[in-house]
Amino acid sequence: MGKMIDLENLEELKKYLIRVDVNNTGDYYYSLGKGDDCFNVNFEIDNELFQFLTDTTKKIAFYNCTFNKVITLNKNQALRVVTDGVNSINNKNSDKSKNEKIVNSISGFSIAFNSCTFHLQPRLSEFTYEKKIRFYNCSFNSFILVNTKFKSLFELVKCEINGAVIFNKVDFEGNAVFTKTHFYSNVLFTYSTFEKLGIFSRAQFIGSGLDLSQSIINGNLTFFQTQLDNYKSEIIDSFIEKYDKAINEEGIIPNQNKRETFRIIKQQLIVQNNLIEAEKFAKFEKQAYLEEKINENPNFSLYLRKIKSNKIAKRFYELLKRKWDSNTIILIFNRLSNHYKTDYRNGVSFTFLSLIVFTSLTFVSSFEFWSRICLECDFDLDTFNYVVKQIFLNLNPVHSFDYIDDLQPIFGLPYLFDFLGRIFIGYGIYQTVQAFRKFK
Repeated sequence: MGKMIDLENLEELKKYLIRVDVNNTGDYYYSLGKGDDCFNVNFEIDNELFQFLTDTTKKIAFYNCTFNKVITLNKNQALRVVTDGVNSINNKNSDKSKNEKIVNSISGFSIAFNSCTFHLQPRLSEFTYEKKIRFYNCSFNSFILVNTKFKSLFELVKCEINGAVIFNKVDFEGNAVFTKTHFYSNVLFTYSTFEKLGIFSRAQFIGSGLDLSQSIINGNLTFFQTQLDNYKSEIIDSFIEKYDKAINEEGIIPNQNKRETFRIIKQQLIVQNNLIEAEKFAKFEKQAYLEEKINENPNFSLYLRKIKSNKIAKRFYELLKRKWDSNTIILIFNRLSNHYKTDYRNGVSFTFLSLIVFTSLTFVSSFEFWSRICLECDFDLDTFNYVVKQIFLNLNPVHSFDYIDDLQPIFGLPYLFDFLGRIFIGYGIYQTVQAFRKFK
C-alpha cells in the first residue's frame, strides 16, 4: 500500500505527473499516479492543467485520486496556439491578423479516471468531447450532465453513484457504456440520444429506477444481467410544470415514464431475441400500467387492502359495484391467474381455487345438500366419493348439467354457480397453458 499525498496547487500536482510510453511506439500520455500512491487533490482543477502538454499528447489519466474540489473539463479555451510556426501557450498578445491555429484544447483530449472519488460534481456540461472519456471504479455523490455531446466513447464502468444521475439533452454519438455500475438513485436520460450502442450490462439499480422514456434511441441498448426491478415511481400529470421539473432537475420518475421505459427495454430485448428477459420486463410494464389504473381511483388502494381481509366476498361485491374500466379488471386477473404469463403455479392455484369455490357454491345452493347435513351421523363414504368425483368432473369446463337436476336446486342458483365456475376454470386452464408458453 502506497502513501497518501496531499496536493494543494497545480505546481505540486505537476511534480507527480508521469509520462507513460505506449508499448514503445513513441506515443505517450501523462498520468497522475499509476502505482500504489493515493492523492488528495485539494484545489480546483481547470484547463491550466493541460497547458504544458505537448502537441502529440492527446490523453491524460488520473489514478487513485480524491477530488475534494471541483474539477472542470468543459472549457474550450485554446491551450496551445501556433502563430507563424512559433508555439505560445494562451498567447493573449498574439497578432490575430497572422496565421493562428488551435493545436490543443480540452475537447481533443482522451481523459481517464481510475479508482477516483469525486466529492463534488465534476463540471462536464455544456461541452463537446471529441475523444474518449472514461470513468472506471470511481465514486460520485451525483452525476448530472446538461447539453453535452460525446463524439467518441463514453464509459462509466464499475462506478458507484449515490445521488441523482441525470443526462439531460446529452448526445452519445459513440458507444455509451455503463457496465457493472451501481446506481443508488434514479437514472434519467431526459431528451438524450443514443446513436450507437448503450450498454447497461451487469449494471445494478439498487433501490432506484431507470427512465428512458424521453430518450431517442437510434442505435441499440443491451441489458445483459442488468439488475432492475419494478421500482418506485410517482403519479405526476404529464401536462403540468411539476412533470418537467421532476425529469429535468429532481431526478423523479413519473409512473408513465416507468411504464414506457419497461416497454422500450422489452422491445430492445425482443429485437435481440432475448425472449426470457423480455418476458420479465413485459410483466413490469403491465404492473406499472396496473399502478396507473389503480391510482385513477383514489379509493382503489384502500379497497385492495380490504380485499385481503377475511371478508373477501363482501369486499369483492363492493369492488364490483365500483366503475372499473375493463383494462383494470383484465390486469388484476392476469396478475392473479399467471402473473402476466410468467408463473404457471398461479394458474394452477387459480384453477383449483375456482373449482373448489364454485363447486361448493353449487352444492350449498341446493335442497339436497341441506337435507343431508347431519353432524351426529356416521361418515357416509358413498356421499364423500360422489362429491369428490363431481369436483373432478367439474374440472372439465364442458361437463354435463345433469347432476344439478338431482340436487333439487334452490331458485336455480346451482346452475348460475356452475356456469360461473366453467368460466373461471376454463380461464384458469388457459392462463396456465399461457404461462408454460412464456419461452415460445
